[in-house]
Amino acid sequence: MWSAAHAGDPIEEALSLIAQHRHGEAREVLDSLLERDPGESGVRLLLGILHAREGNFIEAISMFEDLRSDFPDMFETHNNLAVLYAELGRLDDARGALIAALELRPDAVVYANLGDVYTRLAQRAYASARQLSTDPAAASQPGVTLEPASRPPVEPADIPAAEGEAVAESLETAEAVIAQAEQPAPEEKEPESTAAPEPPPVQAQAAAGECAHAGDFADLAAATDAVEWIQSYGAGLAEVRHEEREEIKNYRVYWPILESREAARAKASELRSAGAGDVAVIGRGPLTNAVSFGVFRSESNMRRRVADLEKLGISASTEANMKVVDQYTVEARVGDDRAAFDEAWAGRFPETPIRYAACTADPG
Repeated sequence: MWSAAHAGDPIEEALSLIAQHRHGEAREVLDSLLERDPGESGVRLLLGILHAREGNFIEAISMFEDLRSDFPDMFETHNNLAVLYAELGRLDDARGALIAALELRPDAVVYANLGDVYTRLAQRAYASARQLSTDPAAASQPGVTLEPASRPPVEPADIPAAEGEAVAESLETAEAVIAQAEQPAPEEKEPESTAAPEPPPVQAQAAAGECAHAGDFADLAAATDAVEWIQSYGAGLAEVRHEEREEIKNYRVYWPILESREAARAKASELRSAGAGDVAVIGRGPLTNAVSFGVFRSESNMRRRVADLEKLGISASTEANMKVVDQYTVEARVGDDRAAFDEAWAGRFPETPIRYAACTADPG
């Protein structure tokens, strides 16, 4: 459900018109806004979404790619691109866009999108293996059962607002993409081999219900590399686990918040005159209208700045800015030959430990 457009707010008006499928009227509003400010990111994002919902995917991709180039930290652009790339079969591009989105902001829907892309990439690889292999049984992965790939879910795209303005409600990226996409292909059955089965060699047996657990990986790209290697090796991927922890990103030294922007500017001028050096009024966030004495990566540099200010008779506040650090663990069923898997893993990922424990997910 969409609220009625607020009077005098063209962004809200465009959102309301798009939600009502009044695309022509929405385009007129957006074109008018772009004439005033051709580079405004929120308007360009909305226009790209409008193209996608009209089924004009090539134009939508072009607009989102331009936005990504101009605003690389804009989360919504990466995920919208991934959805459209996936629908056009550009799965490698979709994977890259989703990884870029997750590096900016962990998001459950984007993780689901990435899982679906991996499923479709795996199906594509298995199909190629069947075509190239003279032994049908050799082209199937032990321990893996893949259903036909589903389309990636569509992430709502948040519309960024200018400073001081309310952020509009989210808008689904491309309903038209879902409506016009091809139906999943029927599941293929492996031809039965007529060759007599050979007796299994003597191997280091993995206990029933046990999985290999590898990690922790410090970033999504490293975990992705491990997932691809596991799939190519023939192990059955059960789950990629993602955890987050907080650590200190940097330290800010600042004069506490003033009652207005004018008061903050006056205080900044006063502090410069007192010898504080480079200072700046903070224009957004929880410290809006405070005066910054600088941001420092190390605690020692932060304390040195505070000490220098105290010599001038200036008592400053400090704050540790936190960041979320992602950690990933890959869990996989490796079949019976655990020793061979361990040896291959150590050769490929010598610095990443692996252990065996009960599986925590159904591999499918």
